[in-house]
Amino acid sequence: MSFDVTNLGQDSPESSASFKFPKKATAPTAPTPPKIQLTSLDNAIPELSSMPHNHLAKPSNTNPKAAQERDPKFVYADLPSGFFFYDFKQLAVSNVKGSTQAKFARAASEKRTRHVVDAISSLLPGDITAWTLTIPDFYWLMYWIRLNFYTKPTLIHTAICTSHSHLEKIRDKKLPKETLSSVHTITNTSLKESTLDKAKIDRLENFLVTAELKFLEDSPFDLCPATIRDIVDVEENFSEHEDYSEIEHLIDFSSFIQYKDPEMGYASQEVRLKYVADLDVAHLDTIKEFASLVSDYGVEESIKVKCPECSADIVTRVSISAHSFL
Repeated sequence: MSFDVTNLGQDSPESSASFKFPKKATAPTAPTPPKIQLTSLDNAIPELSSMPHNHLAKPSNTNPKAAQERDPKFVYADLPSGFFFYDFKQLAVSNVKGSTQAKFARAASEKRTRHVVDAISSLLPGDITAWTLTIPDFYWLMYWIRLNFYTKPTLIHTAICTSHSHLEKIRDKKLPKETLSSVHTITNTSLKESTLDKAKIDRLENFLVTAELKFLEDSPFDLCPATIRDIVDVEENFSEHEDYSEIEHLIDFSSFIQYKDPEMGYASQEVRLKYVADLDVAHLDTIKEFASLVSDYGVEESIKVKCPECSADIVTRVSISAHSFL
């Protein structure tokens, strides 16, 4: 996966919530899969110390705790991962306050993802932090918050027509190239959601049993889903690196491993990049397959408009950002 770190924008909070796979039963003759986890946040990195979809738009009451045990100050959200990767099994979200809105404003102004993560974390209970959420869960939660706590958004969207016939007219000088661009006021977008269902979990568990993972045995690392903290790490430490085009390729692998020993804390991207740079291509392929299995859920947003010149449909995939809350 490639991270888009341009659209989102103090020190990462500590959390007692670990991030891990629950133990799963395997066949007696199967090799034991590695333990997969992401430890609690620490100070390993000093500078890191739309259209309603039915499931997305409506608060769910299907989480494990009984309704009478819930805090009425919060609204409860089901994550598309089904909480499979966490040791908490429900997520409470408080109403958006002015202090949260100020963080979104700062994120939009400074174009820094960490302020968006801080804003989302400020809405969660003290024992849970947004920093440990997987990337699909984090973006889904942003959409959920926008749909549940904000009025219907309006945005100005510039669309570019890619119709073959329109491009031919531009080539033949029958139309000026400026006609390819059109500006639209958008009040509706399309949200496509997918969840980590049983079939996907079964494929993941089968992979952990059958994949060749010996290359991790003598290393300090285990496989681990990428989290939003990885995006912040890359954004703040590598996005302006002169060799970023090479680093970007390795990030697709380094983001899916983490220290296996919780006492070692958080392994920075710098540490993980050095490790994956020395791996064989076959091992990278294994990590890539794991990455696809633990990222196959979440939400996608798109905008569909018509070209005013040729009436062709223009569909553009967009990503939620701090500006979506302002």
